[in-house]
Amino acid sequence: MMRSAERTKVADIAQRICKLKWQWAVHIARRTDGRWSRKVLEWRPRTLSAASDGRPRDGQTRVAGGRWMETALNRSLWRSMEEAHV
Repeated sequence: MMRSAERTKVADIAQRICKLKWQWAVHIARRTDGRWSRKVLEWRPRTLSAASDGRPRDGQTRVAGGRWMETALNRSLWRSMEEAHV
């Protein structure tokens, strides 16, 4: 049985968004020019509360771990993780 996305040739929007977010993350992680987008990703609050904010972890953190920005520098490893995740 053919899926509706295959019949209509329309990409699954959730999958497309996930792929674009993954690609944007690695793009920012590889920046070395000191732009604010990289600084925002590296920022940590001065005080950490005991309670979690309850927000789900991003796909990059869930797949590549807490040090995903370092993992992103290894292109072949990152691509294999992207294929598994997206």
